[in-house]
Amino acid sequence: MGKRTTREQVALLALGDRVTFANGLPDEEYAELLAGATSVTRAAGTVPTTLQAYRIDRAGRAPVLVFWDHRDAFAGEDEPPVAVTWPWPAATASVTDVFGQTETVQARDGQVELKVGVTPVFITRSSR
Repeated sequence: MGKRTTREQVALLALGDRVTFANGLPDEEYAELLAGATSVTRAAGTVPTTLQAYRIDRAGRAPVLVFWDHRDAFAGEDEPPVAVTWPWPAATASVTDVFGQTETVQARDGQVELKVGVTPVFITRSSR
């Protein structure tokens, strides 16, 4: 794909409408998460019908998964998050929301449990 701006990378995901109103995650963090993106595909797995799940393959790096629950952007914030269990190949995962908050989630039996709401979360292999 070559070098892309952060805005072009976000557009690859069709996340623009989900992240521009948040303005929490600095452009540098988006650039780091999406650097080297070579493809964006719908992530395969059993998920609730409203869940949006994408896999971003990156050159020379582990992929990033992006999840959000498709609901009204404003009223949907008042709804509780959806619990999602997803296959995960490592002992831990880093989960970063659009506001820049990152937490480490422990995998159990090859899966991580995520709480997914209206705003996207980015899941990567934990560096810890």
